Amino acid sequence: MVYAVQDRPAESRKEGYTGFPVQGFFYSPLEDPSLRKHYGLENSQDGILITTVLDGCSVTDHLQPGDVLTRLDGYSVNPAGDYQDPRLGWQPVDLLFVRNVDGSLRKVGQSLEMEIVRKGETRKLKIQLKSYSGGAERIPWAEPGPPPYLVHEGFVFVELSVPFLKERFGAEWQNRALALAAVYDAGKYYKPGEKKDRVLVLSDVLPADSTRGFERLSGEQLVRINGKEAHSLNQLSQALEGKPGSIAVLEFKSGRKLYVPTGSGNAALRQEYGIENKSRLRK
Repeated sequence: MVYAVQDRPAESRKEGYTGFPVQGFFYSPLEDPSLRKHYGLENSQDGILITTVLDGCSVTDHLQPGDVLTRLDGYSVNPAGDYQDPRLGWQPVDLLFVRNVDGSLRKVGQSLEMEIVRKGETRKLKIQLKSYSGGAERIPWAEPGPPPYLVHEGFVFVELSVPFLKERFGAEWQNRALALAAVYDAGKYYKPGEKKDRVLVLSDVLPADSTRGFERLSGEQLVRINGKEAHSLNQLSQALEGKPGSIAVLEFKSGRKLYVPTGSGNAALRQEYGIENKSRLRK
């Protein structure tokens, strides 16, 4: 549905459309009395604990993990994350970012007031609603186009994504790929202002003389390239192709290392497996 809309000719879209507001945070209920006291809430105060703030969203420059959201648009937020809507009854607080209590939809650019408790101090904030243009996910749930990859000497590297996890390990990937599932849980979102790195994985090891004995590395996370932290396929491409005739040292999260000859790679092997292009990299 999203892609169908994006692919429509520009003249067929409504002029002036700026997207819909996205709040950009995750929270935990704050029902335990000891936790409420720890975060500075008074006995009469309700609120939810902000656990994650996404980059490029409405609250990015205003909220921090550890804040307690107590009121939004004048409505008290209960410990479960709901507010009392005059028309609909109890509703999740997310709804206030996209809908006014009179039933009208909010628009990008409109203002919204919130009240928080930060380190025991009550603060009132006024935010401007923004649409989400992407970029908050280090490990994306979906890819808008063909995924990036790099093939060198029979080793196929990709960026970690949910489509890759599902294709490689099936619908139960969170149970079948425990190491990568832990990586996903810990680093799926960028923190505001954080470097836009990617998680690299050795996706496949093509059967060949040059790869014999390395099959068990398939599915492992690449963490260092020539001693430097791995952060992109472009970085890996430069290391593997930059100085022909040398050796690139690739280190995986398990501690195992792979020593790979640098240069243009094995074109005949790629042709044997029907891989037309050596790589597809992000610009």
